[in-house]
Amino acid sequence: MKKLFLIFVLAFSIASPTFAQQSTPDDRFGGWMTYYYKDKNSSQTGDFMKWLQTSQMLERNPNAILPIAAFLSVIFDDNPEKVSEWLKVDNFSGAAKKAIETALWLNGDAKLKEFATKPENYVRPSPVKLSEIKVESAAQLDGMWGGFFASGDPVYVKKIIGALELEGSLTQAAAEWSLASNMKQHELVNQIVQSEAKTRTGIVKQKLDDLVAKAAPL
Repeated sequence: MKKLFLIFVLAFSIASPTFAQQSTPDDRFGGWMTYYYKDKNSSQTGDFMKWLQTSQMLERNPNAILPIAAFLSVIFDDNPEKVSEWLKVDNFSGAAKKAIETALWLNGDAKLKEFATKPENYVRPSPVKLSEIKVESAAQLDGMWGGFFASGDPVYVKKIIGALELEGSLTQAAAEWSLASNMKQHELVNQIVQSEAKTRTGIVKQKLDDLVAKAAPL
């Protein structure tokens, strides 16, 4: 099973030996991203976007493009007056530019037309909000975690929980693994899982009950 999103969640400390060594000087962004929802301090957003470009982190870890785009899309949505300035902090290209373009696309931001290298690649009838996407793949699962870290909104965790009904799939396994890992790091995730375990049914309830039991202190 490819544990995609926890590569993003924990990339700055334990994702892989090579990446951890490469990113050590910028570990400050790991904590900032993972717990952003607690104080929603957007002051580091410009520096973070510049780091995405200069570090070439996304070139080495392309699976992180979507979750980082999802994370940024929520911040852009919450801070529309700051987006134009953030887009000017560096001469974006490559995977960093793709992540930012995707964030603007998810956000339905009109600035995408001017910022994107090929805006025609993002044409669609109407914006699809991140919170409206149904999780059916590991990539979408990653995006939900990105949205949660930026917002703390239970809707994203609930969508991840919904993927537990995809019995026997890699997406179900990834959802279960990422929930277990984030329950250990985030009391809010723990609370959401416990609450949902009381109302869900079938295989989803079974999985949630197992997660709650494993998370309980000995």
